[in-house]
Amino acid sequence: MILDKNGLIIMEQDNTLAGNTGDSCAETSRMVTLQMILGLPIKSNTSLFLTNNGVTRYPSTWAPSDTSSDQVIPLLPALSTAGRLIVLHQVYSAGIRTGNGELATWPLICQLMRSIETKGQTADDLCLVLQALVFILPIAFNPQATINPLTWFIRNVNQTANYLNFINMLAFAKMQNPTILSKLAMKLCKQSTALAAVQSYYKPEPNSQWLIDLYIQALPKIWS
Repeated sequence: MILDKNGLIIMEQDNTLAGNTGDSCAETSRMVTLQMILGLPIKSNTSLFLTNNGVTRYPSTWAPSDTSSDQVIPLLPALSTAGRLIVLHQVYSAGIRTGNGELATWPLICQLMRSIETKGQTADDLCLVLQALVFILPIAFNPQATINPLTWFIRNVNQTANYLNFINMLAFAKMQNPTILSKLAMKLCKQSTALAAVQSYYKPEPNSQWLIDLYIQALPKIWS
């Protein structure tokens, strides 16, 4: 895991540039949000993920047509107000869809609402509570499920990636105005559980300890 000249995260697990930059938007945005929580200097230019045609996973390597809700969700807290409005306009102009043509997920819609109005906080925080409740369940729906019923569910403990955007959304709530619902979400999902998921997710990634350390510093502030 390295930073390019613009402070954007590039992974090192894959043998191709496209493979290593596919999560750059999400990873960089989550890093910047943690830095904001900690009051650290921001050296990453997240506006580079914005194009005239939508959000890109990584400038010049990925087209906006490859971008999903999971990439856009963490970008919003890491943008200026003007940047958030650009994303909002693009998503709604496309029929409430992201670049890949899929309907925006409820968490993304809630994040967009939080970005522009206080009324969106309740919807966003309710989404956090529901996600926290899902984490409690022993099984979860498999996003790679096929027609075979045996593939429809997987063990929830293996869904570590879902915790990353959950933490990011909690951080966004913390940055603005935490509500009773967001505080409830923190109680339902323990800080230690979230940290364990982070450590499990990044363990296979080379040179990722510095990012794990950033989470270790930021999580107590988010959960406080």
